[in-house]
Amino acid sequence: MKITVCELRNEMSILEQEWQNLVYQVKSEGSDFVLLPEMPFYPWVAQTNQVDAEVWQASVEMHDRWISRLIELTPAIVMSSRPVISEGKRLNEAFIWDEVEGYKAVHHKFYLPDEKGWWEASW
Repeated sequence: MKITVCELRNEMSILEQEWQNLVYQVKSEGSDFVLLPEMPFYPWVAQTNQVDAEVWQASVEMHDRWISRLIELTPAIVMSSRPVISEGKRLNEAFIWDEVEGYKAVHHKFYLPDEKGWWEASW
């Protein structure tokens, strides 16, 4: 099994180019599994303790758009996490995605630090 573990910088201005590089890498290496960073498709919202529901919603929507592009990594299976709103709660949801089953939630992150740069519990 070939596994690709990657970093994507949370900068929207370069995300498209980094994504194209990742797609090329996965295809050229024949990766079977791709591990993306935590909530990779929007700037990290928990870097401040100033909670903003509109920012969270924007992050949810951007992840929706990018998750629809995971097909570009096929036939690899993809794992990551993303922001969701469930029963009025903002959650960090881990998921697995594959070409046959599509998106499948795995669990919600339960350890949420609340410290400089990582104000996850506040959010």
